[in-house]
Amino acid sequence: MRNLFLPPIVWCFSILAMLMMHEYAPLVHAEPNALRTAIGLFLIFLASVVTIWHKKLFRKLKTNINTFSKPDVLVEEGLFRYIRNPMYLGFLISLAGLALLGGAFSPWLLVFVFFVLADRWYIPYEEREMSERFGEQYKQYRQRTRRWI
Repeated sequence: MRNLFLPPIVWCFSILAMLMMHEYAPLVHAEPNALRTAIGLFLIFLASVVTIWHKKLFRKLKTNINTFSKPDVLVEEGLFRYIRNPMYLGFLISLAGLALLGGAFSPWLLVFVFFVLADRWYIPYEEREMSERFGEQYKQYRQRTRRWI
């Protein structure tokens, strides 16, 4: 059952829901705008780079990427040097880019829902697992590295 709630699956459902909200319940729809479109596309591109880069990093380090699996490596490379959750940040940035592209307010609600889900469920779960597995090493990492930007 937890596999249905893995971040990439929730992210995909969020995209579908955003598209449906944009189409059927747009709430304050803005006119098309070239600057907003360019920023939205740039954010989606940037988020894709961040997410793919860190997925490949996990593969290179031979550690699991599944939120609900036990961690085997404390990753401190890539953007993990600066923030503890670059992959969640990538998901959020891509959702924000999509919301910008659409120009309606309602899809932003799903950006917020994904943020709350990540910040209050996924990340605390992972942090408990990392604390149990890596103890003092993870505590020090948390002290010197921000959760978000």
